[in-house]
Amino acid sequence: MEMQVRLLRAVEFLEEPMQQRLYKQDFLLLSAVLLSLVALFALYLRFGLQLRVIWKDACGYKETNDGKEYDVLVCYNDADCDFVLGVIVPTLETRYNYRCCSHHVSPNSLGKTWPAELNSLAQRSRRLLAVLSPSMLAGNWTSAALYYALYTLLRIHSKVVCISLKKLPLCDSEKTPHNESLPVLLQAAPVVEWYSNIGRDERARFWSALRLRLPPRHPFQSSDSTDSLDQITVSGSTKKRTLLTNSHESLEVLV
Repeated sequence: MEMQVRLLRAVEFLEEPMQQRLYKQDFLLLSAVLLSLVALFALYLRFGLQLRVIWKDACGYKETNDGKEYDVLVCYNDADCDFVLGVIVPTLETRYNYRCCSHHVSPNSLGKTWPAELNSLAQRSRRLLAVLSPSMLAGNWTSAALYYALYTLLRIHSKVVCISLKKLPLCDSEKTPHNESLPVLLQAAPVVEWYSNIGRDERARFWSALRLRLPPRHPFQSSDSTDSLDQITVSGSTKKRTLLTNSHESLEVLV
């Protein structure tokens, strides 16, 4: 009996250090897993948007057999002409190889004439990109005016993307006679905000957020396609204008 008691005590004495080592191993493993998850989450916050765009370009559905002539129709007000024709359209065409067309619209009727002005080009385009600003809404930068503008744009095209040049007004959740509210329309027509005083990283995120809502870009046909910008024809309701831009290196200040 005394020998058995000694053996049991010896076994218990050996089991305690083994259990402690197992606890330490489990703790180290759990710590490593948690640190890995935190690192992955941090990487996603930093590069997740860019990775989603890369994945979309590589594996997304190529919208090339739909009979559309243009990838993007950009509509804007004359007051925002320099921004649209000097930054947005040249960058989309030369850096990301989108085929774009541009049309300036009248703000006087708060969108009542937009269908007549845009329907023809919209039917030939995969996306309708609207540059929203107080000028485009005739100075009426309110949630009601923004709602009406988005509602009109969605009647023109089913895939609308917007660039806002000013912080959006507070969304009013009150529903309209159409049983819709501004937050609902913002889900159907997502808005990417642009600010002129942001840094380079914020600009990169802007372009990634915008491209995520555009079709996958086409592969470049030649290395010369990014060396210079083509002549851009801008159509309007009563006039046509052409803008000759510089090489894409000149966009580095704003892009």
